Amino acid sequence: MKSPGWSDEARRSAQASRRLKRKPSASPPSLLMVEPPWPKGKLKDDRKAGGISAVDGLTNTEIGDLGERAARNLGLRTALDGRRQGDFDALWGDDWVVEIKTRTTYSSQYKVGMKKSEIEKKLRSAEELGLNPMTALLILDTDASEAWVYWRKGIANGELKPSRLEEWSFMGYTKA
Repeated sequence: MKSPGWSDEARRSAQASRRLKRKPSASPPSLLMVEPPWPKGKLKDDRKAGGISAVDGLTNTEIGDLGERAARNLGLRTALDGRRQGDFDALWGDDWVVEIKTRTTYSSQYKVGMKKSEIEKKLRSAEELGLNPMTALLILDTDASEAWVYWRKGIANGELKPSRLEEWSFMGYTKA
């Protein structure tokens, strides 16, 4: 069955995994927790910014693209094969599909917020391919060109904040 929104690479990887009936690839790294720089909120001097991921001069799409490129530095591979959108943004190893949400340090909070129908579609797609889904939250400091990546199994909404760090694993830090 051909699942819409999946790259040929993701589909081939899932099919090969099922044919070989091998052990799944390792989970993504869970390094010693490093806290990101916490949200700054709106920019000073009345420039438009704030919200979930807005930064003066960049669209949310551009911010997402920057985050996805930075995540590749930590071993995530694109799942889009040159397309603009798909069910997932990236692959980890042979058995994981990743939904990446990028938030900037100018956000008011580091929150993942997807519609219930989007979550259900992503979970269904991962199951059809026999892959493990995960949500990654990439915190992007656009001033310093730095990024911190946090992840957790499954596709779900949630927030990265000091009182809920135990819900996330730290994948790593990279220059963006």
